[in-house]
Amino acid sequence: MAIETLIENLSGLDDSVGNCVERKYLMPALALLYVGIDVVASLERQPSEGTRASFTRWAERYLLPARPLGCTAHDLYAARCAILHTFTADSDSSRQGQAQKIYYPWGNASPGSLRKAVNQMGRKDIIVLHLDDFRQAFRDATAAWLDEVVRDSVRLNHVEAVSSAWFVNMPTVLIEDFLQP
Repeated sequence: MAIETLIENLSGLDDSVGNCVERKYLMPALALLYVGIDVVASLERQPSEGTRASFTRWAERYLLPARPLGCTAHDLYAARCAILHTFTADSDSSRQGQAQKIYYPWGNASPGSLRKAVNQMGRKDIIVLHLDDFRQAFRDATAAWLDEVVRDSVRLNHVEAVSSAWFVNMPTVLIEDFLQP
């Protein structure tokens, strides 16, 4: 897969997040963001490295420096598990006190107001992360990552080889032409 196709797919992912937010499909928007991190991180997964390790490594290197999110890579991974598995803020790690929960204001909701409410409740286990900030951090992180990859031919070749297994849109006529004797 050429890098252009990779960029096209990531752009489509971001457009889909935007469409979900516009339609107020917030859980699907969050799920897509976490899946996007999973996917990009998987493109340079180390041998014998699992999803958690590649996710947190990528988040630490690209996502967290992109914007101040007020959380750790482990908090994000726990939130990813919570969203993808239960559409809640509760993950095994948060229940065990190993990660903070993340709450997501969106639209014109004030993160400051939600933080104030969380503080007034005495909750020390909750991080407030505006959905727009999370989305922009993913955009910025992906751009920084892509910039590094295209400048390094070894990494670029590896990423293109790994992403060549992705599904692609293909006109049905190609299959029909292939099946013709």
